[in-house]
Amino acid sequence: MAVITEGLITFDFFQKKITMRIATLLILLLWMHGSIFSQNTQRVATDYFQQQPHLSIRALQVCSDQTVWFAANNGVYGFTRDGGKTWHTDSIAVEGKYPEFRSIAALNDSTVLLLSIDSPAYMFKTYDYGKNWRTVYTNHAPKIFFDALYFKDAQHGIAVSDPADGCFRMIMTYNGGETWQQIPCKTLPAAYDGEACFAASNSTVWWQGNHLRFVTGGKHSRLFVSDDGASFTALPAPVVSGEELTGIFTTDFANAQTGYIGGGNYLKNDSSIVTLFKTTDGGHHWTALPLPGNAFVSSVKILSGTNLTAVTGMQGTYAIDNKGKAVEWLDENGSSLPFYALSYAPGSHYLWMAGSKGRIARLKLNWQK
Repeated sequence: MAVITEGLITFDFFQKKITMRIATLLILLLWMHGSIFSQNTQRVATDYFQQQPHLSIRALQVCSDQTVWFAANNGVYGFTRDGGKTWHTDSIAVEGKYPEFRSIAALNDSTVLLLSIDSPAYMFKTYDYGKNWRTVYTNHAPKIFFDALYFKDAQHGIAVSDPADGCFRMIMTYNGGETWQQIPCKTLPAAYDGEACFAASNSTVWWQGNHLRFVTGGKHSRLFVSDDGASFTALPAPVVSGEELTGIFTTDFANAQTGYIGGGNYLKNDSSIVTLFKTTDGGHHWTALPLPGNAFVSSVKILSGTNLTAVTGMQGTYAIDNKGKAVEWLDENGSSLPFYALSYAPGSHYLWMAGSKGRIARLKLNWQK
């Protein structure tokens, strides 16, 4: 009589054929489930850096593996110069009030600009790691609401605000943020009623050379495109829209033609809608990139030097390869990584993330390039 012992269960091939077949089928199903699970998740070395627990951190800027800046609510900003071993954290107040920062731009390790969101909006600049701050821009317009700040180099920067009276408010600098000029409304397609940008992760605008992109949501999802630095066209985008907190929350481009948009419905996770798309022709056509559960996307970042793009949101953090396959990144304990914002410096060994309750984390990039 042939007997096989598996754990504490003994199967008799001659007397218990049916039981054996059922057990074999269960083992096969469990193996298949484990195989599928392992293909859709990957544990990554993760370091956590806890800031003040009342902070909501939506603005994050990596300068190098050593120097990283963040900005948050309650006028708080902070930075590390030793890869997270120590942090300097402080705050800025204006007439006793603490602005809410959701935008940041680091021109180098010590030179940084912070932009608050609503009226009165302030932009501050430091040259010396925050020892001194100067106000370089203010706006007291009642409807001003800045969503993102982006510099394509140390001199040229842009900030995007929600529309007022049918016009998106955009300001530009050509001298490192010392002075700012508003882009004339006549160069921009009119905003639709209920259309806006989102201040979710300081990533609704991208600029390289003469190629400038910004994205919208709300009642309408669109990609605004400029390839001459002077005029814009608006292209419809497939991310869900129609409600106040639906639409495109983030974008990143590798060049004028290839880029990503992500978002969804901020108020509820709807697994029936695709939340991430890729274009290879400047936004005229899009390819859907379904994430596990079609998770909401708050931030997308192309990891230059690798074949991966990273996205994060309230459900977790995911890596998408150049074939569109998505894998969820987990920390070493198998926990998901829900965050608001991503930042990555070309050539860096780490991807940094920031989110609610003062949480900052970094993932070690150890995959094949």
